[in-house]
Amino acid sequence: MIDLPWTTGDDPPTRNGAKGRGKCRHHQFGFDDTCHLCGTPLDPAVSRRSKNNTKRGNAKERAWCIRLGLDHVGQFKGIADGQNALFVGQCKTRQTGSFPGWMSDELDKLALLGTGKTPILGIVEAPGPGRRERRLVVMDEADWIALHVGTRE
Repeated sequence: MIDLPWTTGDDPPTRNGAKGRGKCRHHQFGFDDTCHLCGTPLDPAVSRRSKNNTKRGNAKERAWCIRLGLDHVGQFKGIADGQNALFVGQCKTRQTGSFPGWMSDELDKLALLGTGKTPILGIVEAPGPGRRERRLVVMDEADWIALHVGTRE
């Protein structure tokens, strides 16, 4: 056995194509505050920040459903956040840097025309040959509420 090519602690490991465990996508922390999957310790600051962000997002979701006259169903972890007899919707919260401000600017330009009509913005994708284009219509939330919810007294 002495003639076999054993490695010592100083030698680099032989490349045999084996891959190590991938990065943990969703930690599962136990009572010892370490992930059962990858062994990463729980960071209390990150945990608190995540809980606060979740609470903030849920509060914005509930307020959005109230403003639009939707029943809040997002607490059941489905795709839809709110729905009523006519509409089903999902609320996405974005920071200012990723908020599509250009859409809001275009709607403001249309409102400045002073026609008394509700401004809408059409967005059409140009995907190239062989793919169907996607199309969206965007309107300001205040106009949506005026058209579909009405005033609350």
